[in-house]
Amino acid sequence: MSIVLIILGLIQELKINNMTHKEIAIETLESIAHWMKTSSFDYDLKDLNKEFALVLQDYKMYLDDKKNKRYDKRNDK
Repeated sequence: MSIVLIILGLIQELKINNMTHKEIAIETLESIAHWMKTSSFDYDLKDLNKEFALVLQDYKMYLDDKKNKRYDKRNDK
C-alpha cells in the first residue's frame, strides 16, 4: 500500500473528527514521519511531494481562516 493511500485515509478520518486545518497539517506531517521511520522500504519522491502539497494546502487554509477571522484562537494547539 502506498504512503499516499495511507495518508489520504488518515486525512479523511481527521476531517470527520472536526480537526482544524492546522491540526490536520500537523497530524499529516507526524504520520508521514512515522511511516518513513517504520517502513522497510523507501518512498517514491512523487508520493511524498503529493503528501507535502496536502500539508501546505491545509496549513494555507488555516492561515487564510485566521486572516479572515474565521479561526477561533482558543482552538489553537
